[in-house]
Amino acid sequence: GKNNNKREEIRKLVESADQETVTLFLTDVLMEDEKLLVRFYNKVNKQVEDYDVSLYIKQIDDILKHYLRRNHFIDYYQANDFISELEDIIDKDVSDMMDNGNNLCAFELLNYIFVLLGNVPMDDSDGGTGVLANIIYEHWLELLFQAKPQEKRKMYEWFTSHLDGSVIDYLEDDIENIIMEGFKEKEYRKDKMAFIKSMIKKSQEEESEWSGDYKLGKWALRYLSYLKRKQHQIRK
Repeated sequence: GKNNNKREEIRKLVESADQETVTLFLTDVLMEDEKLLVRFYNKVNKQVEDYDVSLYIKQIDDILKHYLRRNHFIDYYQANDFISELEDIIDKDVSDMMDNGNNLCAFELLNYIFVLLGNVPMDDSDGGTGVLANIIYEHWLELLFQAKPQEKRKMYEWFTSHLDGSVIDYLEDDIENIIMEGFKEKEYRKDKMAFIKSMIKKSQEEESEWSGDYKLGKWALRYLSYLKRKQHQIRK
């Protein structure tokens, strides 16, 4: 496509320049752009065991500051650009970490973006938050698929401990779904059952009757469908 042609043209241009020109030019570009500098550093240091996630988190905080600088609110016209910048980090940096098997680094960065999403004062009439949350969800599923058992356990602990109000209501559904769908192994059966029971208890203690009833109904249904699934697994 168009992008591939452009990439090929740029590659030819770079190849036609002498090494010194490329080095000086790239040095200047990386001096100007923190995001590209971190990306380049990690490309060169492929052998590093762990990415420094705090560098990426600082980048995200800087992006956020940039968009909130005017009136502490991201308006409708800026929301798309803001979401695109976060998407770019997932698309390039998180994907790079995953390709290199740095699963927990990728997980930490995704989670930071996910928690941030619901807490940013933003006019999201365009629905960018939902789109980005879906992208994160897909990456989570992929991570769970490729994670080692001890990494997966850490991920389970993160998900189950983040239904405590640290994530905004409408994004909690994604965490609930991934707990139910992403941990199918036998070793999680008992944990999940205990977790569902604890969520039922929590719903019964809600101060708001409507919210409590809604959550109670939801977790009771999950409990029943989980029991059915368990019976089915036992019969197998």
